[in-house]
Amino acid sequence: MLVATFALNALGEHPELKVLRESYSNQVNAAIRPVTDRYAKQLYHLQQELIRNGKLDDALAVRAERERIKAPEPKGMSDLRKSISGTTWAWHGNKNDLIRFLDNGTIEKPDWQKRGLETKWEVIDDNSVLLTVVKGRTTDLHATLMFNNKRNSFTGQDFHKDGKISESTIVK
Repeated sequence: MLVATFALNALGEHPELKVLRESYSNQVNAAIRPVTDRYAKQLYHLQQELIRNGKLDDALAVRAERERIKAPEPKGMSDLRKSISGTTWAWHGNKNDLIRFLDNGTIEKPDWQKRGLETKWEVIDDNSVLLTVVKGRTTDLHATLMFNNKRNSFTGQDFHKDGKISESTIVK
């Protein structure tokens, strides 16, 4: 009868088993990375298409799937965040109706705040921002802003489904 004895670590696991398990895990992750990256890219393009077509709820579901698989944020998204953070815009092109994108991800818009609305903003693709009313009402909670490539104006889908946001330009 043969009895094998192994030196075990403090967790009761053989050190070579630990090395083999880590190697296996690294190889599996390396093997599926191209598939995951391709899937993430497809999801990103689908999300952009849904946003362009005004299907915000569907776009948010796709974004949730991207988050679930931990898809990396495309570079353009962080570029947009940097370029609009701290800026002020003429809402619907009206220089007497200003909207400001604060660095902390909230919106400063005096008439909304007077009505008790608290609104957050987040970049959802290379050229789009989602506005979400988080306090003050229970319907018409989302608007989508689509920025031009120069990032000096945006249009979009207003909070109510049929509403369009006319060209809004940067003030400062």
